[in-house]
Amino acid sequence: MMDQTTRTDLAIERMPSGRMAKKLDGADVEVEHTDGCKVTDVDIRDDRAVKAIGKPIGRYITVEPQWTTSEASIAHVLGAQIKKLLGSCSSVLVAGLGNRQITPDSIGARVVDGIEVTRVLYDSVGMDARVEVSAVATGVLGDTGIETLEILAGICDRVQPEAVIAVDALCARDVERISNTFQLTDTGISPGAGVGNLRKRIDRETLGRTVIGIGVPTVVYAGTVCRNMLEKLTDDSDAIGKIIEEATGDAIGELVVTPKDIDAQAERAARIISAALNEAFDVDEL
Repeated sequence: MMDQTTRTDLAIERMPSGRMAKKLDGADVEVEHTDGCKVTDVDIRDDRAVKAIGKPIGRYITVEPQWTTSEASIAHVLGAQIKKLLGSCSSVLVAGLGNRQITPDSIGARVVDGIEVTRVLYDSVGMDARVEVSAVATGVLGDTGIETLEILAGICDRVQPEAVIAVDALCARDVERISNTFQLTDTGISPGAGVGNLRKRIDRETLGRTVIGIGVPTVVYAGTVCRNMLEKLTDDSDAIGKIIEEATGDAIGELVVTPKDIDAQAERAARIISAALNEAFDVDEL
C-alpha cells in the first residue's frame, strides 16, 4: 500500500527528478516550454516504466503554468495538447466526474457547465459541427446509486461517441501543484483513486472506445504537507520517514486538506479546462 504522504495521481510526481528527469527506461519523455507553460509528455511503452512510476502503459501529458500565466494562455496550451490526444475524432462525450456539492470534488461538474455542446445543433436544427459534443455531469455513487462507469456505458450505448473525455479532481504530492497543474492521459481514469475511494475504472477496455482523462489536483494528504515541510529542512530521507511515522497516526494519516480559497481556485481551473476543450473542438468557429 502506498505511503499516504507520497500518494499522488500525477505521473509527473512519480518521475525521476533532477538530471534524470528526461530519462526513464521503457518510456519516451519530451519537455517543452510554450506560452508561459511547461509541457511534459511521457509516453510509457513497456513494463520497465510501468514498474518505475506505477502507471499503466500510455501517454501522460502534464501542463504546468507559471503563476503569472494568463488563463487564456493556459487554455490555449491545454487545448493544443487535447487535440493531440483526440486526433481526428468527430464525436465526443465530455463527462464531469465527482460531487458538485463538495468544492474540491466539483471540478468535473463545473467544467461541464462551461462546455458548448454541439450535438443538439445537428440533431435539432441541422447545423453541422466539426466535432459533435455532448456532455454530462455523472454525480457520485452515494447520490445516484449508480456507478459512474455504468452511467457512461449506458450513455455511450445510446449516443455512440467516438471518444469520452472524463474530467475529475486529483490528489497531488506537492501542495504548490494544487489547482495549477493539469494532467491529460489516454489511459482513462479511476474515480476517487487519489483519496483511497477507488471506483470502477473508466478506460478503453471498459467503455470500448478512446477515453481521455483530464484532471487537476485540488487536495493533498495532511501527512504530505508535513513531509513537504520536513524536506525543506533536511534531505535525510530516513529521518523524515521516522518523524512522519511517529507524528502521523491513523487520524492524521487519513486527513485530506485543501486551500481555504478552493472555491475560487476550482472555478478558475474549471474555466481553463472548459475553454481548452471548446478550443480543441473548434467551437468558436461555429
